[in-house]
Amino acid sequence: MTDLQSHHGRYEWGAARRPKSLEAIALHHLDNLDAQVNRFNLLLETARQNGKSWTDYDRILGRMLYAGDRDAVTVEENGYIE
Repeated sequence: MTDLQSHHGRYEWGAARRPKSLEAIALHHLDNLDAQVNRFNLLLETARQNGKSWTDYDRILGRMLYAGDRDAVTVEENGYIE
């Protein structure tokens, strides 16, 4: 079993063991960051598509997210220039 199998970082998150190398801890944090960014993005997109300024309460994050005013979304966020 390699140390990279510990990328979940915690036993309760399904890690076979806790990270014990630089590569394993880096992979764990990158994997967690990717999951968090994707979760935020999905929640924000859903709220904006429904014309809401706030997301619904997310139990995993323990909060609602501010989605902003749909008309004030930046070019980088909506992917096109008007």
